[in-house]
Amino acid sequence: LAVRVDTCRSGGHLPFRWTLAVQPNACRSVPTGDRQSPDGERESAERQATAAERQATDVERQATVSRTAIEVPGIPMVITCARTGLSAASRRPGLASLLWLWNLAFASALALPVWTWWYGSTARAPEADRLLTRFSFSVFGELVRNDPSITTLVSTFWAVALLALVGQAFVAGGTIEVLTSDDARPFLHRFFRGAGHFFWRFLRAGLVGAVAFLPVALVLTAAFGPINRALEKADWEPGWYLGQAAYFFLLVIAGLVAYLALDYARIRMARDDSRRTIRAFFGGVRFVATHPRATIGVWLVIAVLTAVVFALYLAYDEIVPATTWGAILLTLVVQQLTVWLRAGLRVAMVAGEIEVWDRAGDSSRFEVRSSQSTTELRSSDVGSAQVAHQSPHESRPVDG
Repeated sequence: LAVRVDTCRSGGHLPFRWTLAVQPNACRSVPTGDRQSPDGERESAERQATAAERQATDVERQATVSRTAIEVPGIPMVITCARTGLSAASRRPGLASLLWLWNLAFASALALPVWTWWYGSTARAPEADRLLTRFSFSVFGELVRNDPSITTLVSTFWAVALLALVGQAFVAGGTIEVLTSDDARPFLHRFFRGAGHFFWRFLRAGLVGAVAFLPVALVLTAAFGPINRALEKADWEPGWYLGQAAYFFLLVIAGLVAYLALDYARIRMARDDSRRTIRAFFGGVRFVATHPRATIGVWLVIAVLTAVVFALYLAYDEIVPATTWGAILLTLVVQQLTVWLRAGLRVAMVAGEIEVWDRAGDSSRFEVRSSQSTTELRSSDVGSAQVAHQSPHESRPVDG
């Protein structure tokens, strides 16, 4: 039996098809009345071993080619994964609406006290009318200076931000469960099932990511501190700005890697139902490092679309000033529509990352399967050689 491995691209996936092909010449029974001599049986076993070795080499070569095609993706794969994510998000508007409501709940917890303070500070201040047309740092500074309620607002902000970070693990579990499950359960049932099932492990993975990012940020700060001070004292004025730009660039890259690694760690834990958060996170770091074009490429596509959405909102804000109650209410509607589109793009990003994980993860599974098939082929060579060296008086078939 020779194992032949074929790959075919269909529907944006890369499935594997295993075919067991019987070779009549290599697998035949020798009749009792017409048995070969020991030399003939030995030659037949050697020919079978050579053919099996050639088949094993072909399997290894095909595995290497397919693995290389998966691990070194190009622009078409990035576009395909991003398009798959956008298509998945467009088919699930309810998921984007649920994320929007989740964000609205946290925003309302902070917006109500801020609105109360804002109305009380500006209602009887004619100079604050300048803020209706354009934001002014000087006017805002006068409003917050010597105002005891600002301390309460800042405390409320940090409390809401902490709850939002904890709740993000809850939302991530529900989002991944909805995008990866295909059972007939209702949408909300699947969302809250995944949110509750993966909450604690996703929260621990987020804590691992924060703890892992902190030393990197400290090392970068300690490394660039003396460099920036030396550049500041130098005669070359642009040097300090270049040093600061390099520091913030590396800090952003480290944060982006940690952010993407956390996403792929959560996808891995959801796929494997694993509870090893530390192993999953650093596995996510390794995955991002070994597949930078695919992982960062999908994020870049979604980031560009997000920037376009916010640019359109800023353009609207410049064209339609909120100087009347009607314009203010319309601006609030446009703001919430922008947030809803941002939630939909987040769903698209997670779906695209799942597609990247499924495609790139097939390379490792292909490698394991191909090595197993190679081992089976080589073990069959040993078996055929042992059968060939048996006594010629034993009436047994020669198996390949």
